[in-house]
Amino acid sequence: IRQAAKQYLDVFRDRQQERVQDQDGPKLVYICAPLRGDVEKNIEFARQKAQEVFQAGDIPVCPHLMFPPIADPENPQQDQAAREMGLRLVESCQEVHVYGPEWTEGVWAEIRHAMDLGIQVKTDQKTIGRSPPRRQAPRKGKGAR
Repeated sequence: IRQAAKQYLDVFRDRQQERVQDQDGPKLVYICAPLRGDVEKNIEFARQKAQEVFQAGDIPVCPHLMFPPIADPENPQQDQAAREMGLRLVESCQEVHVYGPEWTEGVWAEIRHAMDLGIQVKTDQKTIGRSPPRRQAPRKGKGAR
């Protein structure tokens, strides 16, 4: 019973402890970039950004490289599941790096989620404050993430 209670309570524990890391060690960095539009081009762009994070000595967490091979972005149910899983990945990262000239609804959802959790969000390697930077939100009809 004790183990079952512990597992249940672990669901509600503060994930902040998981994000605490040794100052000298690599940090988990979530790669946040648009997927919609030219999906293949956007995946390659995210791969390049993940490589930059890796070369800088940190650990890239790149949903663009994880989910499209197993979850079709054109399938609404699979796409929604992948987006929700991406938000769960954000929770385990120490930073979120935002890339790309246009931030879609999915990108904004990841930014807001990270900020709500107190996770540092950077774009062009500058920290975003408590209010999001001024960039146009997507118009209706444009893709999410």
